[in-house]
Amino acid sequence: VDFIFGSSKQVNSLRKILNSYTAASSRQTIFASASIPQHNRFVHDCVQHKWTKSDVVHVHVNPVQPMPSHLHHTYVICSKKERLHVLLSLLERDAPKSVIIFVAQQSEKSKRAGNPPSSTLVVEFLRAEYKGTLEVLVLEEDMNFNARATSFTEVKGKGFLLVSTDIASRGFDLPQTSHIYNFDLPKTATDYLHRAGRTGREPFSKSECSVTTLITEEEHFVLQRFQNELKFHSQQLPLESMFTFNL
Repeated sequence: VDFIFGSSKQVNSLRKILNSYTAASSRQTIFASASIPQHNRFVHDCVQHKWTKSDVVHVHVNPVQPMPSHLHHTYVICSKKERLHVLLSLLERDAPKSVIIFVAQQSEKSKRAGNPPSSTLVVEFLRAEYKGTLEVLVLEEDMNFNARATSFTEVKGKGFLLVSTDIASRGFDLPQTSHIYNFDLPKTATDYLHRAGRTGREPFSKSECSVTTLITEEEHFVLQRFQNELKFHSQQLPLESMFTFNL
């Protein structure tokens, strides 16, 4: 819910649903999030704007370790030109059951320049080069509701290789996800936490699931900052080992 209320486009739609189409007195309303920074303020706003009844039940859990301890975090330092081939090598090496590959949302500057978004580059490359059995699918913010629903329906209950922007990092329950790959570095530690949270669920919660991030040398300090903030350790994978799988 912190993501929804942080987006001007989505918050207007949600406010219409909460205030115009239904009344708090005639429904049960549940807001859930792993990372609302000012949760007491949010509860106040819920009552003030009549999104909920006045007798709100507020459940707040403050874990000592925000990141699940059974997740295995790794990273590879490579140039942006090498990134697609490194990703392919990781997929061949790991042979995951189901995958989410997170990419950055395209900036307005990039759109004006006529550049393809990261999602398009990754999907087209994998559909041409990936020889595994998982179907390559895509999920983006710019897709309409029907297209999003189709992508989500296609990945439910079977193995998949889903290329997605951060829209899939919150609210999507895909428990069969065994591996997460950050093709583009998340903007914040909170974004990293939500992306990582897509794996490590049943039926894999007691086994080791992995989160692998591809970064440039200049981005290394950002990943280190995420580790310090979220209290997890990430192991570097040598770049040289990545290309042995493509020979």
